[in-house]
Amino acid sequence: MIYLTGDIHGNYDIRKLATRGLTDQAIAPSEGDCLIVCGDFGLVWNKRQNSEERYWLRWLAKKPWTTLFVDGNHENFDRLDAYPVEEWCGGLVHPVHEKVYHLMRAQVYELEGARLFTLGGARSHDMPWRKEGVSWWPRELPSDDELRQAEAALDACGRTVDVVVTHCAPTLVQGRIDPTFDTDRLTDYLEHVRETVSFERWFFGHYHVDRDYDDGFSALYERVVPLTL
Repeated sequence: MIYLTGDIHGNYDIRKLATRGLTDQAIAPSEGDCLIVCGDFGLVWNKRQNSEERYWLRWLAKKPWTTLFVDGNHENFDRLDAYPVEEWCGGLVHPVHEKVYHLMRAQVYELEGARLFTLGGARSHDMPWRKEGVSWWPRELPSDDELRQAEAALDACGRTVDVVVTHCAPTLVQGRIDPTFDTDRLTDYLEHVRETVSFERWFFGHYHVDRDYDDGFSALYERVVPLTL
């Protein structure tokens, strides 16, 4: 099985992955399952890995499932980009810890019989109150090269996938959440993906809401949901 949830922000919102939090949601991931965090993982955050990060990464490694995450806007990209790159399930990953992998941008994975396209990143609305290289990184938005890689990856699979996993939403879907939110080059690119790619489900975090839409989109925050196709 594949399960998905929203941002965990390091240890701030990780309680939903504790046994009690999963039980409250009638969720019971088991050995061999995968659980995907839709950005703002937050356990690669400090300038150097500290004891708190190590504790929670070890905590995740003891869980029966494998934890996967796309990057959000609140990640330390200097550290994240420094991890070695490995091929895993048809795409590229950063192995962050035992049983914890970063699903890199512009990748297509074959996972549990499903084809997943991933593209992390988002624009920080609170950027003016953050410090570059400490609590904010320009890499929060994909580069032009990463967007070209995304197009190539989608073209290579016939622009047909089962699932799209991102941190922010396409422009049209973001407008459903709040029409006053500013759009940007990433939300506009994801709108292009929405219009040109065939998919069954699309999961994203970022907005701290839990909502489902009739056209296959799901905003995740507190929920942990199984993938059903």
